[in-house]
Amino acid sequence: MDNKLFYGIIIVGLLIGLCIHFYPEIKSLTGNMIFKAESKTTLPAASSSTRSSTTSTTPPAPITAATFPSYAQSQPIIKDVPEGSEILLKLYNFNTGERQWETSYIVKKGSVIEGTLSTPEVTLILNSKYLADLNKIGFCATIKKARNNGDLGVETTLGMTNLLWRYRALMKYKECF
Repeated sequence: MDNKLFYGIIIVGLLIGLCIHFYPEIKSLTGNMIFKAESKTTLPAASSSTRSSTTSTTPPAPITAATFPSYAQSQPIIKDVPEGSEILLKLYNFNTGERQWETSYIVKKGSVIEGTLSTPEVTLILNSKYLADLNKIGFCATIKKARNNGDLGVETTLGMTNLLWRYRALMKYKECF
């Protein structure tokens, strides 16, 4: 019994160490947290798959709170959200000099609907001014821009190991965050 406990602790320690080593940007994940941008990166141009289909003379229509759900549902990252997971996305602005909450969305596998959750596992907090950039520079570049400007927050009630395991399918999008 003591050997099983010892080896179990060693294996868990190794897994946590490997996660921290290979994903240093999440080494501060414990309970509730906010990601802060640690370095400035150049933003890639939006791919043709993230731009709307418009002519070269007409700029793409900006995404608004009303059109965001349909736009978001077309993004591959939303389709890859794990089954049974619910992420709360909260939009805010600083139009009056202080944070004002606008709209909240519930993100599930393949769907985005307006609403709120009382105890979400993950909460994304984003300044609504970035909605207009989604069609201009793309989803991933917009999230990077918001993060680098300190306008993207992430809160979770999950520990690092649980978060990584539950959302492992989204690790292919880690460059966006």
